[in-house]
Amino acid sequence: MIHFDRENNVFHFFNEHISYVVYIDGFNRLETLYFGERLKDDRDVLQARTTANENLYLDKKMNLLTPYPGDFSPHSRLEYSDHGEMDKRDSPIVIRNENGSTYTAFEYVRHKIYHGIKPLPDLPSLDAPWKRDEPFYNRDHVDTAEFVFRDVTANLYLHEFISIYRDKDVIVKSFQVENKGKKVQLLRAFSLQLDLPTSDYYFHHFSGEQNRERKEHIEKISHSVLEIGSNYGRSSHQENPFCFLSEHENSYTDGEVIGFNLVYSGNWKMRLSPEPDRSLHIVYGISDEDFTWVLGKNESFYTPEAVLVYSHNGIDGMSQTFHRLIRENLMTAPHTESRPLLFNSWEGAYFYFTTDSLLEYADHAKELGVDLFVLDDGWFGKRDSDTSSLGDWTVNQEKIDLHRLIDHVHQLGMRFGLWFEPEMVSPNSELFRAHPEYVLGMGENKDWSSLTRSQLWLDFSSPVVIEAIHKQIHAILSEYSIDYVKWDNNRAMGEHFSNFYPAEKQGEITHRLTLGYFHLLGQLREEFPGVFFEGCASGGGRFDLGTLYFCPQIWCSDDTIGSMRATIQYDTSLGYPLSAISSHVSAALDDSYRTKVDVALFGTYGYEMNPTKLQDADKEELKRGSEIYRTYHHNVIQEGVLYHLADNDLYSSMISVSQDQSQAMALCFCKRTRPYSYQFTWKLRGLDPKKRYLCHLDHKTYSGEYLMKAGYHFCNDSYGEPLFQRGKTLLMILTESNY
Repeated sequence: MIHFDRENNVFHFFNEHISYVVYIDGFNRLETLYFGERLKDDRDVLQARTTANENLYLDKKMNLLTPYPGDFSPHSRLEYSDHGEMDKRDSPIVIRNENGSTYTAFEYVRHKIYHGIKPLPDLPSLDAPWKRDEPFYNRDHVDTAEFVFRDVTANLYLHEFISIYRDKDVIVKSFQVENKGKKVQLLRAFSLQLDLPTSDYYFHHFSGEQNRERKEHIEKISHSVLEIGSNYGRSSHQENPFCFLSEHENSYTDGEVIGFNLVYSGNWKMRLSPEPDRSLHIVYGISDEDFTWVLGKNESFYTPEAVLVYSHNGIDGMSQTFHRLIRENLMTAPHTESRPLLFNSWEGAYFYFTTDSLLEYADHAKELGVDLFVLDDGWFGKRDSDTSSLGDWTVNQEKIDLHRLIDHVHQLGMRFGLWFEPEMVSPNSELFRAHPEYVLGMGENKDWSSLTRSQLWLDFSSPVVIEAIHKQIHAILSEYSIDYVKWDNNRAMGEHFSNFYPAEKQGEITHRLTLGYFHLLGQLREEFPGVFFEGCASGGGRFDLGTLYFCPQIWCSDDTIGSMRATIQYDTSLGYPLSAISSHVSAALDDSYRTKVDVALFGTYGYEMNPTKLQDADKEELKRGSEIYRTYHHNVIQEGVLYHLADNDLYSSMISVSQDQSQAMALCFCKRTRPYSYQFTWKLRGLDPKKRYLCHLDHKTYSGEYLMKAGYHFCNDSYGEPLFQRGKTLLMILTESNY
């Protein structure tokens, strides 16, 4: 709901649990008065304002010292800070005018309040399908205020959209910059400014590298500016756009938490600036590194949606809200149907296969209970290694009879999928030889281009390039009965110069690349609605809300070692639902199949190895995993509620509970061996205290109240194996019992 107090110019965004309050001050700036737990009585919110009475400015026309309006301070908590005046905090929008000035001061003109959320042109948007035929979506559960401001020196308008969900503790923000005058340049176009009255928070962000994605780092905000982001052309392995502030260092159940994420997949940045008065200034959105955007007369630029989630019940309150929002309001692909148990050929076959070897793979995969057989890299062009053929998306018929393989897979009752890497090209390819101008950086003033995995990045800022790739993929999906596509992106962006745009528009390329990715993925989704798309970027290099809008699951990491995956998936699940985390059991030798199965079950679940070389004991372990998947995955993992129980130097633990609390699965992963510990009390959460549950570990029944308050007690005798061994898992399955 949004209530506008006309007498005091106060806008109160609220639902059952949270309030967000803004105010139009005497100088027509929009101040942020409050963000937090629901205010049922908002009559005192104006007391929170920061004011100053001694602001003098030189009137250039009258040559007089003129007082600034006495009720306004340049350090007020604002929705938008001006640029080029005494407020030196980062402005979310920076514009260079025709005379070279970057001064902007936007003043309130008008506003309107409406039900629903307004989709953004050419960008994934909450609650809106990619093909839009309505001006607003989800009118029953979202309310939006659109504030319009005009720059005092130019014919520029700034629109700020602030939406609140009635059924979730979520605020969504974005900007539109509208130019009705002479041509200008956007130098920065962030999505959000948030000024908080205190900087007394811990900042949690998720950094890493390939195979070590999204490791949680916690920093106490002090006096230093903190900045995270990506300039890799994608959201990146190095940092993830999901992050949060917490009142307590690491409490899942208590204290204030504010979560952030961006509905975007390209370069991004967040900057947190503690101010001398101990307030906290935050800006967040598309990275301004190498960014400019030329806005001609009557043109607009829209920033991606920035999502804010508030919880006063600790980290899990924030985490569970993000999970619900992603499943219910972001994913546009069918996501409530049970996910297929997937077999991927990569770690078993790599590039080295024949039609007959893959037919044998498929037969063995079926025995393991697989629903979907995926042929990964190596089926196209002359692709027998990673040194050629990206960009030549035609079946290598000398290597594989794809029709025969697909028919066989379908006859076995499984679906069939293919791997693509549409945004890349190999120098050793027919496409590159015919069109070197399709590659980023080819027109720059240097005689070399950076290579990673012997590949270059195609210029998806150009509709010409996008259509060339679309034509090839469309032909494959039209000729062959494909049920699934794995969309990969295996190198970071280096050069970002385009041959298709003039000099003044080169600063637009990085954003246009992301728009091109969205365009092609959205177009193929519309043309082939029955195809299931999964995201990937050399593992988890593009694990973000922009990709989840199109792909209901994303390959979490190329590291399939169970002990490494346990940490990666645990930290990823703080911001993303388990149904989005693509996880497989592989032939990696570092852990037992028991550990790899248990860890992978807390994700979408699948296999990738050479199934013809499995030992009988390993097959039985995989069949155990398949049976658990069939019985519990949809209700407990895919659609359940996730609770994070602990993450310390000894173990990490979480439990997922079905919506009706009749079933649950809990996982404890041991990080290090502790030989002197022979007992462990495992306290659970999320169960119904009045229900009794059958524990499949010991086949005894326990009340939900007992398991949450007293906990489940493990104990092994003095001659037994130490309970805590590095890499060992404890998997508990609970089902409602009448006894």
